[in-house]
Amino acid sequence: MQINLNPGKYYKVEKKMTGRGVNDRVFEKKDYAFQITEILDDIVRIEYFGEIYEFDLSHARHNFKPALIYNDIKDFIVLTYITGSHAYGTNVDTSDTDYKSIFIFPDSWYSRFDFNPDWEEIREKNHKTNEEITYYSLRRFISLLTVNNPNMLEALDISTDCMVYKHPCMDKLLNSQDLFISKLCYKAFLGYGESQINKAGGQDKLSNWEKADMVRKTPLDFCFTFEQQGSIPINKWLVSNGMDQRFCGLNSIDHMHDMYGVYYDYIAHTIIYLKEIIAGTRDTNDLLDNKVCRRYLSMLDDVFNNRDITADPIQTLEWVQNNSQKMLGYKGINLDNSNSIRLSETPKDAMLLVYMSYNKDGYTTHCKQYARYLTWKKERNDSRWTDVEGHNQKIDGKNMLHCMRLINMSEDIVSGKGIVVKRTESEYLKSIRYGKVDLQTLILVARKKLETLEEKFGSVGLMDEPDSAAVIDMYNNILYDHKNIKI
Repeated sequence: MQINLNPGKYYKVEKKMTGRGVNDRVFEKKDYAFQITEILDDIVRIEYFGEIYEFDLSHARHNFKPALIYNDIKDFIVLTYITGSHAYGTNVDTSDTDYKSIFIFPDSWYSRFDFNPDWEEIREKNHKTNEEITYYSLRRFISLLTVNNPNMLEALDISTDCMVYKHPCMDKLLNSQDLFISKLCYKAFLGYGESQINKAGGQDKLSNWEKADMVRKTPLDFCFTFEQQGSIPINKWLVSNGMDQRFCGLNSIDHMHDMYGVYYDYIAHTIIYLKEIIAGTRDTNDLLDNKVCRRYLSMLDDVFNNRDITADPIQTLEWVQNNSQKMLGYKGINLDNSNSIRLSETPKDAMLLVYMSYNKDGYTTHCKQYARYLTWKKERNDSRWTDVEGHNQKIDGKNMLHCMRLINMSEDIVSGKGIVVKRTESEYLKSIRYGKVDLQTLILVARKKLETLEEKFGSVGLMDEPDSAAVIDMYNNILYDHKNIKI
């Protein structure tokens, strides 16, 4: 549905969109809200963490959705607490402080015509302090508790030093471990942990892009021509024949998708090379050794080999200009910083040089990957990436730490200890973060724990899932207390 957009308001994208900026960025629904700074003609400008990006107005009106920020819900907050490494006791000097908050919408909000379910979970980040806070409506928070989401269950064991603000109506929720802990914890806790361990060998995929060939390519890199029974990049083919893509002319071929005829301007090649020699941007030998130039000059004068270009390139240029036709004005295959190939007008009697195929889909895919890489490189937390001892591989040490933490918390659950957020084994977990535990050893230990836990969860005396009627009753009681308790 098309909506009206207003400068100063906050929005999120419904589907992936690429914002045009100094470095293009792919925006996704999971990203933070951004503010529209201005709308000019058919362009929408937004600000995202200090950077300006542009979108086409027509696309933005279909894909932008209004978003809420802290100022919209600050008066409805009933609980705020510190989460993450500071809550687990695994924080280090570089650790950020993250928060979670719960708010209760007034009844009137849910009856609004424009109410968006996405408003029940709001993420914000301070790009100066790097602090992140996530706001959940009470309804959304409890729905996540009922599926035993590990991040939500942590609220049931908040230590005093991590409690920032609490409305009295939240006491019922914070003292309700028995109402929520169930056998669903096995899937919620261990399913996440196991999936991360399985990915451990491939955690450095994006990091490897830095070591390999993740550079910004041009459409020219996706142009190919025939070579024997295979293909060869057109630029490589041209260079091997002493040619330069700047002097090529392209014509599209009817009924052949992304296939082009390539023509060549030998006159322009020779004249421009001579001008570059005179300007000092090209060595004289570049002309003497170039077979295209030598062949063309020989066509103009059979005794050219007796002329001394080195002695007087200016005189040679004048001689060429006086003894040859005008340059054909071909536009070349690709202009620097251009995202497309270029077509040229060619004379009817022009001689075809070669056929060329342009892999446009391949170039489009590359642009999306490169934009994703730049976003990852800009926004990643370098302190999380570490070399694993004896493994010659980089992994996200923080993720692996939390994988083992979740497994250990699951052991607490099946042993009857409930949710224990502050970890006594914090030093061991930090050693995982720093790559002090060999990856293969870590995987073996985790696998063994997972096998044991599967048996224990099958036999432990936990309910299969939370009692929905009891959960609804508690939810309603919290709403009643929120309305009637005066603070």
